[in-house]
Amino acid sequence: MNRMKPDRASTMIFDARHLKCPISVLAAKKFLSRVAAGAAVEVISDDRASLAGFQALCRDRHHHLIGFKDRGDAFTLTILRRDNV
Repeated sequence: MNRMKPDRASTMIFDARHLKCPISVLAAKKFLSRVAAGAAVEVISDDRASLAGFQALCRDRHHHLIGFKDRGDAFTLTILRRDNV
């Protein structure tokens, strides 16, 4: 099984639209802490300033940032939650 390509049916969505950085990143961090290891989460945000914060969250918490889509008025990041260590 390739863990870097999650099944779309099992992908959770965290809608961070209308939340500004750093609140959007902190809320996503809390959400990610509550999902199972290996779970995929799509984070939707409309705050361009938070993009660097989401990237830092993935780097610092060892999550895998496996997708990015720019939708014009918002963007979507797909994050694969790290395994528990």
